[in-house]
Amino acid sequence: VPQETQIDTVEYALVSTHGVASDTQFVKVFVNHPPVIQKAPAPMTKINVGGIWDFDLKAQDPNVGDKLIYIAHVLPEGMRMDPHTGRLHWEPSTPQVDFHKLRIEISDGNLSKFIDSEFFVNAPIKIVSVPTMTATVGDEYSYKIMTVDRNEGALLPFNKVVKVEDVSNTKIYSINISDDVVIQNIDRFLGDWHNAKEVYYVNPKYPADTLVSRINLKRYVQSVFYEDNRLWVIT
Repeated sequence: VPQETQIDTVEYALVSTHGVASDTQFVKVFVNHPPVIQKAPAPMTKINVGGIWDFDLKAQDPNVGDKLIYIAHVLPEGMRMDPHTGRLHWEPSTPQVDFHKLRIEISDGNLSKFIDSEFFVNAPIKIVSVPTMTATVGDEYSYKIMTVDRNEGALLPFNKVVKVEDVSNTKIYSINISDDVVIQNIDRFLGDWHNAKEVYYVNPKYPADTLVSRINLKRYVQSVFYEDNRLWVIT
């Protein structure tokens, strides 16, 4: 098994003997090391409409003489990439709001490494209403602000990346857990949830009826996680 210290061309000899007769074969084997990614975009990057995003991918190949090539498999519309240096440039416009994906292959001609990332293009909220400019002493003054948001999706303000594709059809539940045993094992329970392909709800009062209905919760829950001492469920 070649080690990292044995990359590039390794020479060795095979000697076969039979009595006093022998023969030697010299062999050269090229041991290739995959590219090493040193700098890549974050899993999720937020950009405002009209902003400029520049990024220099950094990678190296331990093999002497290997030249790296950057291949863009998926790029947001309008993003440009230099295939030789890995430099990325993007200036998203209004039609490009919400989420976009990026997938780049870095190859040395033999082996490849992949970079996967996402972007959220945000359009700032605009106030479109016009307030009444006069008020009367002793009368309550009220003004209903009307805004326009071009984004259908959103990035929620949590420590982890929580993306919502359609805000208008999304609900968020915040659950307070008082059972200490459940809290101590919350990571294991969440791990079981994420690893399961199907999770069916069972009503403890009517288990037989629930098995017939077969409601798969994984189809309706976008994300579930524990943060700030609360369980958050996004559907």
